[in-house]
Amino acid sequence: MNPIAFPRETLGISSKNRGIPNMNSRVPEIDNSWDGGAYSKPYVNAQPEVAASQSGQAQARNVESAVPQGEADVANKMKLKSVEESGELNKAQSFADDFKRDLLYANQQGNQLMLLNAQLQGPDSAAFRERLSTSQAMAQGLDANAMSLASEASRIAQYG
Repeated sequence: MNPIAFPRETLGISSKNRGIPNMNSRVPEIDNSWDGGAYSKPYVNAQPEVAASQSGQAQARNVESAVPQGEADVANKMKLKSVEESGELNKAQSFADDFKRDLLYANQQGNQLMLLNAQLQGPDSAAFRERLSTSQAMAQGLDANAMSLASEASRIAQYG
């Protein structure tokens, strides 16, 4: 008789006598020597089988972790490209601003622009704009008095 068969039979009988028959598995048990793995056999070196299983698990985990790393790499490359492009645009704008500044300085026109801005923003800006529109009308060959009256009427209608 098999030395394992007796305890298996008596476990079922004992459990049934105690009123706990559902604790027994309905799946028939097998001896360790009957299963296909080397891990349950004391006379077989199970290390290669365990190593192969762990290697497969490591590869699966590496693939799982490589996907978010790849997504992060793509996102970082896109951010870097955006920063580089904005840097190039910034350099171009800075060059254009420097060129305008140097041109105004070389022709000594910066002071004239500041005076023009002061007149446009100052308390006499309405009179200055009036003189400017009169000058434009005269340059186009229109009657300056008619333009002056029209702009005065427009200003009265707008501001009351």
